[in-house]
Amino acid sequence: MNIIPMLAITRLAIKSAIHSRVIIWLFVTVIIVTAGLPFLLRGDGSATGYMRLIISYPLAITFILLALGTLWLACGLISLEISGGEIQSVAVKPLHSFEIWFGKWLALVLIDTTLVIVTAAGLLLSVSMAAHRYTEDSGASASIQNQVLTARRAIQVEPIADLLEYAELMRVRLIRQHIIPKSTPIEKICGEIKAANSMVAPGNTVRWKIPLSEKDLSLAAENTLSLRYKFSCNAMERRPVSGTWSISDKNDNVAKLSVTNITDGTHHLILPDSFKPDTDTLNVSFCHIPPPALQQAAVQQDAPGPTLYFNADSPVELLIHQSSFTTNLIRSMTAIICFLGCIAAIGLTMSTLFSFPVAVFAAAAALLAIALAGGLSENAAAGVISNIPVTTLANGILFSWQQTVECILILMLFIPAILGLISSLMLSQKELAA
Repeated sequence: MNIIPMLAITRLAIKSAIHSRVIIWLFVTVIIVTAGLPFLLRGDGSATGYMRLIISYPLAITFILLALGTLWLACGLISLEISGGEIQSVAVKPLHSFEIWFGKWLALVLIDTTLVIVTAAGLLLSVSMAAHRYTEDSGASASIQNQVLTARRAIQVEPIADLLEYAELMRVRLIRQHIIPKSTPIEKICGEIKAANSMVAPGNTVRWKIPLSEKDLSLAAENTLSLRYKFSCNAMERRPVSGTWSISDKNDNVAKLSVTNITDGTHHLILPDSFKPDTDTLNVSFCHIPPPALQQAAVQQDAPGPTLYFNADSPVELLIHQSSFTTNLIRSMTAIICFLGCIAAIGLTMSTLFSFPVAVFAAAAALLAIALAGGLSENAAAGVISNIPVTTLANGILFSWQQTVECILILMLFIPAILGLISSLMLSQKELAA
């Protein structure tokens, strides 16, 4: 690979992008969104809600803007040169067509990296200024540090044992009883089983198990633990909910915490510092106890209260602090650069196949198809494609080094390499035909 001529193509591509003024508009917009928008937002009244808002909204808007800008630039870098005949001045140089494609892709990655660094700096500035507002409120400041400005490892509940086997037996029985058609997929039965195991009526108790590794136990011994759970209820039954959480291990270390008059949605529960699990499994349960006023009303009106429906896929998570917010931000920004690099590769590939306006629509359609496939597929690679670290950062959830490396390997190396080879083949044919 000829490094110096390829870098010259990169430099020319950057100049071309700057002359198009798209970069200037993106730079100005990024600064306004990350440094100005947070001061126009209003949260839900809580310190943690406001901090999540000023992290997630600017970051999501910035990512969308950078994705659209990258797609627009990528679709024009090659297609406009082909239609204008400028590509022929490069074709006579001792360069392989892949080196031409790679040089332009590298230019887009460098532009996106610069803009993402500006985004991260603006985000850190707005977050630090917003957090400073709560320094005099010790409770709010502690909530921000423990729930938002942190990176916590989220440990999911143990899946239902032999779920597929049980679901298949139930499916066969229901088909024989003519309750469901033969075409009913097994995934639907699995979803209904998980939903049934995450439902709790008033006066009842729902239970889960959370597995802990040696690393989890080590982190738990040194850090504060918390639970995050999400539930909903029927709109006609929406009332305040009360109950008792019980967390224990096999050695009878127990923590019991009561919650009173909470509404449906996502909630956090900080466990006592004295609770330190020392076995490989946590038993977590929630006893749904209606408040006394509702109990009396239920007797009078024969209405026992709302049935709670916990999130079937992730009813409750154990959160353990593992890293700082700044380190988590660096990993998340690295992953976002990888996503933008993948978008640039798709745009450049469409740019070699179609004219500029058609390339934009084709690239947008390809991105939409990939996003839908990533959300519906359980494949690991598809999961990486759909896992944009915006909500995880705002919720103080760890975006690990493993996830970052997966993004680099799949989005920054594997996919661009495949698309680059396809583009170089098509570009060579176009040059030969010219």
